[in-house]
Amino acid sequence: AQNGDYHFSLEDIPQAYSHFTYTASGRRFLVCDLQGVLDTKQRPPVFEFTDPAIHYKQRTDRIDFGRTDLGENGIEQFFQTHVCSDLCRMVCRQWVDGEDEIIQYESIREGASTSMKSDGNE
Repeated sequence: AQNGDYHFSLEDIPQAYSHFTYTASGRRFLVCDLQGVLDTKQRPPVFEFTDPAIHYKQRTDRIDFGRTDLGENGIEQFFQTHVCSDLCRMVCRQWVDGEDEIIQYESIREGASTSMKSDGNE
């Protein structure tokens, strides 16, 4: 996708949301295993998800998300099968707040990261 021309389907939304939770939490946790329905009677339409799994990177006595919390292993398992869609890339760009901000793209599988200066034309 270039010049703001992004393409994604409804099926991309749960995966992109899971990826977003990891990014927005500062890479501390991931909400995944999202199951549910799209309620088209509401305006705008809304996904209603049930029974998510939350993987918290550093398991402690203070934070326990239940038996489905696989910690860092669960996060790694998600990213082993996750393929970023245009929606994932678009969500990452939402964190840019002005022309002088830095966008950081990370490759979870390879552990590499690249920073680029945003010029607003991406």
